[in-house]
Amino acid sequence: MTRRTSLAAILASSAFAEGNEDRAVLQALENFMSGWNSRDPARYADALHFPHLILDDGHFREFSSREQFIALGKSLWDSAPAEWDHSVWVKRQIVQRIGDTVHVAGTWARKDQAGRTIHTADVLYVVVKRDGQWKIFARSGSRGLRGSTPEKA
Repeated sequence: MTRRTSLAAILASSAFAEGNEDRAVLQALENFMSGWNSRDPARYADALHFPHLILDDGHFREFSSREQFIALGKSLWDSAPAEWDHSVWVKRQIVQRIGDTVHVAGTWARKDQAGRTIHTADVLYVVVKRDGQWKIFARSGSRGLRGSTPEKA
């Protein structure tokens, strides 16, 4: 193997590993959305690392444990409007990687049963790999729907 060939192999291997990690990070966001849509506090908590932080209107809300989070029960969905049926990702983009921490900017939409958009929100997630698992550690922009815009017909 020549020096040039070995460098190409190393670079290709690194790109492949990063691609796999990116897929795992995006899967963590899919798990989060699936948990949210399930309306099951335990399934929703499965997508999160604890402690878990939410930045809302300039203030952090901290959930120190999975048990504390699950104890909130159905109140976790109080911010969703009555006509909400499910949420979907509009876009997600990895904007920064620092070791086992990845920042993902995105937009989600809340939909009614007919699939019409009720609200959208721009969000930022801090996804962390801990004990071999990518999960959401912190998020901002997803509570209270401040700045959300209803879909224009």
